[in-house]
Amino acid sequence: MMILGSKIVFLVPMLLTILIALQFVGGKSDYSSLPIFPPRVYEYITNNISNTQLGVHCKDKNTDLGFHTINFGGTYEFDFKPNKFIRSTLWFCRFSWGNEFQYFDIYIEKRDVNICVRECRWAINKSGPCRVKDNSSECFPWNPKVVVEH
Repeated sequence: MMILGSKIVFLVPMLLTILIALQFVGGKSDYSSLPIFPPRVYEYITNNISNTQLGVHCKDKNTDLGFHTINFGGTYEFDFKPNKFIRSTLWFCRFSWGNEFQYFDIYIEKRDVNICVRECRWAINKSGPCRVKDNSSECFPWNPKVVVEH
């Protein structure tokens, strides 16, 4: 029984070492091949609304990044580590300009994990946010506004 216990104690660190080594084969990490250790994600949010200052307030369930303003053409950035074991990371932002305000889920891990491996770039337009990657863009609608009844 003592021999079995010592083999298990030896085997666990060895398996962890192999997993970490496999993640960095060739000097780079590929999140899609080994989702245990996701890389840090950098979110870049650019104000694409002409002659307008854009207000941005982003948070997840544990972290509130506070309110920031972005001048036209300017960029606000933040970064985070996605969840290690369950793909459930969600970051959402409130955008405001003039008398308008909109909400958007800026990072949904299940949607973005293979597209935003290390970074996500967003251009914010009045019609909605567009994710910019490799000289192309994919635009999304704003989140539906929730009506609260009293």
